[in-house]
Amino acid sequence: MVIKSEDAGNDDAGPSIGEYFLYAIYNRMINACSKRAMPDWYRQTAIQHIRPVQVDELNSQMFWQKWNQVGEKQLQRIADQFLRRVAELEPTSSDCFMFDTTNYYTFMASDTESGLAQRGKSKEGRNWLRQIGLALLVSRDKRIPLYVFPFTTGSTKATGTTRKFFFR
Repeated sequence: MVIKSEDAGNDDAGPSIGEYFLYAIYNRMINACSKRAMPDWYRQTAIQHIRPVQVDELNSQMFWQKWNQVGEKQLQRIADQFLRRVAELEPTSSDCFMFDTTNYYTFMASDTESGLAQRGKSKEGRNWLRQIGLALLVSRDKRIPLYVFPFTTGSTKATGTTRKFFFR
């Protein structure tokens, strides 16, 4: 598993941070629901027989307690390890790559601290909402992500930072 307890500072009982992420990924892949509804959803799936867990521990409060243990540097290390592993399993020989940036708006409260979510111009016209920018690099031959980069400003900064990452 890419997300190990020592990577994310997990030192308490129950499912590890990596396991919480895995359960959330299962949910998003199969039938997305809120973190609050996840225990009920999980009870109704066959996943419980494959990957047993105390279902009551999959509540939104525990998920966010775990998530809050992951800092920015840890998250970057996890992403780097994950994408390196993807590259090992699916090496690319592509002569063409696609790079795209986009913004996602959030409904975070204004008093919620965030280094990523900032107000700015929104294609949807929701300029009053906080947004997170995301850049994605994909190879044409494999069509899998090679690099994911969150950013707070326009596409120019994301492009420049990503260029530095690849051409160092």
